[in-house]
Amino acid sequence: MAEQRAFGNTDKSPAEGGTQVRERTQEAGTQCHDRHQDSGAQNRDRNQESGAQGHDRTQEAGTQGRDRNQEGARHGEETASSQQSREQMAAVENSLEDAIRAKPLQSVLMAAGLGMLMAFLFRK
Repeated sequence: MAEQRAFGNTDKSPAEGGTQVRERTQEAGTQCHDRHQDSGAQNRDRNQESGAQGHDRTQEAGTQGRDRNQEGARHGEETASSQQSREQMAAVENSLEDAIRAKPLQSVLMAAGLGMLMAFLFRK
């Protein structure tokens, strides 16, 4: 009788009490396992979603960076082209100055002839 009181159940034998404890332990273990599986699945889903969002953000940032680089390259080409044009105009100006200094009378006569031709064309 002392053994029956130790288990708190006077109707069952100690062997039956151990079976119930084992069954409850197994059930608790199964529930714990199921909770962990659900938690793991939720974590996996969250991680996949987070990874997809990170991938999308990275792609968008890459696209924006590429667009900015292309715009910068276009601007650089325009700047280089305008710089080249300025250099070419300066070279033409210098060569024209040199030609006028070398032959001043011929330059004045050519300018006068061009002026008369332009006046004749615009009169009509």
